Amino acid sequence: MSFREKLTWVCAIGSLVVFGAYFVVISGRLGDVPATDVPYVGALLTAIGAYVVVQIVGAIGAAISAPDEADLVDERDRRIHRHGELIGGVVLGAAIVVPLGLTLAGFAHFWIANAIFAAYVLATLASSTSKLVGYRRGV
Repeated sequence: MSFREKLTWVCAIGSLVVFGAYFVVISGRLGDVPATDVPYVGALLTAIGAYVVVQIVGAIGAAISAPDEADLVDERDRRIHRHGELIGGVVLGAAIVVPLGLTLAGFAHFWIANAIFAAYVLATLASSTSKLVGYRRGV
């Protein structure tokens, strides 16, 4: 497994774990409280920060496990990365319509912020999945 593929796995798994943890925390706070009254800002910022930390620690771990590969990027890696980012961008562009619609319809900030976060995670997962398929089957 190449270094870039390891980074892609870190990105995909990190997205699932962090978004899953955020969803569990927010779901636990709902209870009998209306969704718009749930304190989500701190949890959302923590989730974003945790995702950044997971990416950094994962990249460091991957570099330590294979220091000779950390700086190597070949044409195949570039093509897979470019294709994955294209897929992620298309998914983000399509998914961002939801928070835009929520904003225009006058929904509460809770729904808009969570829709933006979900769109980002969806795009990240689509990009990572596309890259992983590219590493296994080619672009």
